[in-house]
Amino acid sequence: GPQVLDTAAVKNGKFELNGTSKEEGFYRIRFENSKMGYVFINDGEKIDFNANALDSTLAGPTFNTSANNSLKSFLMEMDDTRKAYVATEATLQSVPAGVQGDSIRKSISSKLVTIDTSFRNFVVKTLDTVKNPVLAMFIMGYTQGTEPAKLEATVARLQKDFPKHLGLQGLITRYKEAMAPKPAGSETGTNQAVNNTMAPDFTMNDVA
Repeated sequence: GPQVLDTAAVKNGKFELNGTSKEEGFYRIRFENSKMGYVFINDGEKIDFNANALDSTLAGPTFNTSANNSLKSFLMEMDDTRKAYVATEATLQSVPAGVQGDSIRKSISSKLVTIDTSFRNFVVKTLDTVKNPVLAMFIMGYTQGTEPAKLEATVARLQKDFPKHLGLQGLITRYKEAMAPKPAGSETGTNQAVNNTMAPDFTMNDVA
C-alpha cells in the first residue's frame, strides 16, 4: 500500500497534517476506515484544505493553491467530457435498426468523434500552458493517441522549464524513448510512457 506520512484526528471540524518531500508530487488525504480520499499537489509550504465528507463530487473539496485549482479544473472538464460521451453513446445504442436508423447512428457516431477530438485538443492546449511539473505529468497521461508532432514543442518546453523536477524529467525521457523510431520489424512506439503510482497517504481518524 501507499506510504503513510502523517496522521491526525479531526477536532471541531479541523485538523493539521505535516510532511516533507524532496520535490512536488501527488499526495492523498483519507479517512482511516474509508476508501474516500482527496488527492492534492504539495505546491506550497502551507496548504489550506476545505471539504465536506458528505460531498463526494469533484467540485466539493478545495485546496487553496494554483496547481490544485488547475488540477480541479482539469478533472471537472474531463468528467464533463466523460458524461457527454457516455450519454451520447447510450443514445447511439437506443437507435432502432433500419435504413432511417442507420442515418441517425451515423450522425451520433460523428458526434462521438467530435467529443473525443475536442477533449484531445483540450488536453494538448492545457499541457502547452501548464505551469506545474506534477500537473504536467498527470496531463501527459491523457495524451495517448495524440500525434507526437503535436506534443513535440510542448514536451521540449516542459523539459526546459522544469529541469530540477526529477519525476517530470524521467517521464519525458521515457516518453521520448517510446516515441523514438524503432528498427524495422520491431514493435512501434506509442505514448504509453506514464507510470501511474500510488500517492503517499495522510490519514485521519474517523469521527462520529
